[in-house]
Amino acid sequence: MNKWQKIVTFFIFLLIFPFLVFCEDRRINQLKDIKESPLLRTALAKMLGKEKVKEASPVMIDILKNIKEDCKLRIACANALGEIGAKEAIPVYLEIIKNESEEEDYDVRTACANQLGNLVDKETLPELESLIRTIKDFRGDIINGIVDGISKSKYKKDKDVLAVLGLLITHRKSEIRKKVINILTESNDKSALAFLMIAMEDKSPEVRKIAIQSVGKIGGKSAALAMIDALEDEKKDDIRELIADILNKVEIPPMKKVWIETFEKRVEEEKNPQIKMKLKSALERVKKAQLGK
Repeated sequence: MNKWQKIVTFFIFLLIFPFLVFCEDRRINQLKDIKESPLLRTALAKMLGKEKVKEASPVMIDILKNIKEDCKLRIACANALGEIGAKEAIPVYLEIIKNESEEEDYDVRTACANQLGNLVDKETLPELESLIRTIKDFRGDIINGIVDGISKSKYKKDKDVLAVLGLLITHRKSEIRKKVINILTESNDKSALAFLMIAMEDKSPEVRKIAIQSVGKIGGKSAALAMIDALEDEKKDDIRELIADILNKVEIPPMKKVWIETFEKRVEEEKNPQIKMKLKSALERVKKAQLGK
């Protein structure tokens, strides 16, 4: 764009700016007007959220707080406030999520939970931790919403956020546990290992497998010991084979004699010929590491 094109563009913007402001104000007023149809107001909330119109935030917060408003409209406002990044909505999100009465719509609470997770930061983390510890969420959708929100948050790799997320590593719903493991793994932070190692003993084979893969990916030298330990009680052939494959790839640190003897015992006890062959190969790596080779 040359100099004259820039000048022309600037003057065009000056000419249409009052019209844009008028349109924006008109949309916000329509959103506010309870006489307008809920369908139109819901569409306006979604539109203003996508355009990140901060001036619409106070109106959206008022709608979200009003339990008599249409549920779909309130959900649209909850999501729009998250898209705008309206931190002032956080206390409202918390209030709605904590409202376990029959008057409050569960889907509205779930939408608020999702955006709360998305907007989480150092200041709101203690309240989020308290919420996770105390909320009675039998369906699990609210906790799931928080986890989904955190997965989109710019703070998802923060150590304190990971620690709060780790509280859910034993949640009763396996889908939530898997999502938590994925976020912890994506962080590539050694502080997540303690939680991932707990998940290696999960009752769900699918969750165990994901956790084992994650520890193998970010565990470094500690991964080898965790894998040897996991062999003891693992009954699934595919998971024991996964452990053997990881032991043949990860860095092996020098180990104490007791660990080597434990590994030798587990190799001897292995009944599957293919897995046994892989474990023997891994055992050779362990012995070489012990000799410093």
